[in-house]
Amino acid sequence: MSAMTWYDHETESIWSQPWGRAIIGEYKGVQLDLLPSQLTTWGQWKESYPDTLTMVNDIERHSRFRQSFQPNFVIGLMIGTDAKAYYYEDVLSLGVVNDMLADADVYPRRR
Repeated sequence: MSAMTWYDHETESIWSQPWGRAIIGEYKGVQLDLLPSQLTTWGQWKESYPDTLTMVNDIERHSRFRQSFQPNFVIGLMIGTDAKAYYYEDVLSLGVVNDMLADADVYPRRR
């Protein structure tokens, strides 16, 4: 079997993709909650969830937001009736998104 692991530099934990839990480090034994996911475009997401809002902290650095949205890929999350979407390219460049959705951590933060 070929599977990925991820290394968390802050906690020195190694996360197993197929098991969904930390196998070494501070979070060893912590099991991640599986969330349903889908691969979609921004246009399809907005059609399904027209009330979705986006937030841009630095409009000058992100000039593409001043233009109409293009059908770029997004990562969408939904818990119950709460939903959020993140541009795939932004998540890729950031590496990690720390956010909350329906009172749940989108990414487990160090406590």
